[in-house]
Amino acid sequence: MRRHILVCHLPLIILLSSSLSSSCRSDHQIQIQALVQFKASLVDPLGNLQSWTTNATSSPCSYLGVQCDPVTGAVTEISLASMNLSGRISPAIGALAALTRLDLGDNTISGGVPPELSNCTQLQFLNLSCNGLTGELPDLSAKLAALDTLDVANNCFSGRFPAWVGNLPGLVILAVGENSYDRGETPPSIGNLKKLTHLYLSSCYLTGEIPESIFGLTALRTLDMSKNYLTGGIPAAIGNLCELWSIQLYSNNLTGELPPELGKLTGLRELDVSGNKLSGEIPASLAVLRNFEVIHLQWNNLSGPIPPAWGELRFLKRFAVYENHFSGEFPVNFGRFSPLYGIDISENSFSGPFPRYLCHGKNLHYLLTIGNSFSGELPEEYSACHHLVIFRVHSNMLTGNLPAWVWGQQSAEIIDVSDNRFTGRISPAISKAQRLKELWLHNNRPDGEIPREIGRLWQLKKLYLSNNSFSGVIPPDLGKLTGLRELDVSWNNLSGGIPVSLAELRNFEVIHLQWNNLSGSIPPAWGELRFLKRFAVYENNFSGEFPTNFGRFSPLYGIDISENSFSGPFPRYLCHGKNLQYLLTIRNSFSGELPEEYSACHHLVIFRIHSNRLTGSLPSWVWGQQSAEIIDVSDNGFTGRISPAISKAQRLKELWLHNNRLDGEIPREIGRLWRLKKLYLSNNSFSGVIPPEIGSLSKLTELTLGGNMLTGWL
Repeated sequence: MRRHILVCHLPLIILLSSSLSSSCRSDHQIQIQALVQFKASLVDPLGNLQSWTTNATSSPCSYLGVQCDPVTGAVTEISLASMNLSGRISPAIGALAALTRLDLGDNTISGGVPPELSNCTQLQFLNLSCNGLTGELPDLSAKLAALDTLDVANNCFSGRFPAWVGNLPGLVILAVGENSYDRGETPPSIGNLKKLTHLYLSSCYLTGEIPESIFGLTALRTLDMSKNYLTGGIPAAIGNLCELWSIQLYSNNLTGELPPELGKLTGLRELDVSGNKLSGEIPASLAVLRNFEVIHLQWNNLSGPIPPAWGELRFLKRFAVYENHFSGEFPVNFGRFSPLYGIDISENSFSGPFPRYLCHGKNLHYLLTIGNSFSGELPEEYSACHHLVIFRVHSNMLTGNLPAWVWGQQSAEIIDVSDNRFTGRISPAISKAQRLKELWLHNNRPDGEIPREIGRLWQLKKLYLSNNSFSGVIPPDLGKLTGLRELDVSWNNLSGGIPVSLAELRNFEVIHLQWNNLSGSIPPAWGELRFLKRFAVYENNFSGEFPTNFGRFSPLYGIDISENSFSGPFPRYLCHGKNLQYLLTIRNSFSGELPEEYSACHHLVIFRIHSNRLTGSLPSWVWGQQSAEIIDVSDNGFTGRISPAISKAQRLKELWLHNNRLDGEIPREIGRLWRLKKLYLSNNSFSGVIPPEIGSLSKLTELTLGGNMLTGWL
């Protein structure tokens, strides 16, 4: 009987086995077909997907980035992150019903997300971040109930914010930030996601207040709603999120004070509320938190002292409170016990001695204390500070010699000690700072010669040494700085000429040599500069003709060559770039007429050429300067008349025409210059009646008319 049963069922077993085998082959082919179509919609310049073929012997489980279930052979994972892929996501992805993980992050894939993706009902992990995906994000919540990670951040999605994410209660990680959704309030339904540990809603164009429902997400560890348009205060309920270790609310419009309830978050490591409108002092409860690694409070209206207890922090790496109203002495031990990497406390009202231990951990890379009232000398404790990249302490009240450790910073890219009261000399050890790009020493009291070793700083782009007591000559070694863009050695006691080597530099944007005792001529080669914007050499002893082509090839914005002994024709091409706003050639010996090339110069704000030997009629372009605030052509030999076109100069505050040979009547149009404060017309040959319109210039405080042939009265 048993034998009979076995015999009877044998055909059935064989049939079932055959059916299963056929089904497996069918599923196998479906998967290969889907993956090949998926590949076909992508652009793979690095050939990462070469193994994805329809070869009869190939298995999708052997494809790069693909993993399968070891029992069923079904494709369960596709991981193609950071493979330089572009193209689009094929709807064929929906055929992979067993897919649990899809990771396409950090590529340049474009187009929309196919709705067919929701057919992958087993999907738990979906990462499409850091691509160029567009359109409105389709609602995936109906079928993808198994999702625990959804990351579509850093794309170009538009349309409505995907409020449907609130229907995915299994989510642990939600990142939909850095997209271009329509402006709107944060959906309260996000509060339904009770398992959420990571919430990334940065740059989602969110408005209104932070919904209370979010503060019911007690498993939350990171909260990032930065770079939105959030208003209102930070609710006290934030203290309910006891697991939080990172709060990112920067770049919003939040107001009010920091809530004391933040002190309940004993595991808090990162706090960034910068770029808001917060006010008040740092709560005492916040001062006792001990696990901080990052504190960013900059760009607010916070005040009061920095808690002394923060000087005891053991893990602090980054601290920024710039652009606030903090005051008082900085905590004595700040940085003494922590691996501080960067600190910026600029633009506050801190006073007292300079913080001594900021580099005690020997890890400091960025130190900025700009615009405070620190006094005394720089501490010697910084002599062990060898990793500074940016060191900016300008605009304080620091004194004493600049210590040796300042000059020997081999990692430094910016050293800025300007606007203090430092004395001493620049050490030749500055040559060790081979990465230095900017050196700012202006407005101090150092003296001596400028060391030639500065010429070894081959990466230097900006050199500001103005308003000190440097003497001697400009070192010829500066001519080795081929990348130098900005040079300011003004207001010193330098003498001699401009070194020939310096004349060969081609990347200048700013040259300021004024208020020295420099002599000789301006190098003709500087007439070929392509990038020069600002040039000032006034109050020196330069002489000779000015370079013919000066300004012809550069976007010159301002030039002041006053108080020298330049001679010859007036420079012809200073406004060739049509960008010139400030032109001053006071007290030189330029002769001849003003060039007609300036007729295209429409942006002059200050035009002062008095005390030269210029002659001829004042050209029409002088009178029609609509942006001009000061026109001063006095003490020359100009002839002709004042054009009625002067009425166009509606911003004019000062008009200086005295000591020339101008004649004719004073045009009544001068009465339309309603901003005019100073009008100097004396010692010319004006005749006729004084225009009564001058009496309507209500802001006029200075008027000279003597030495003419005028009649009438005001």
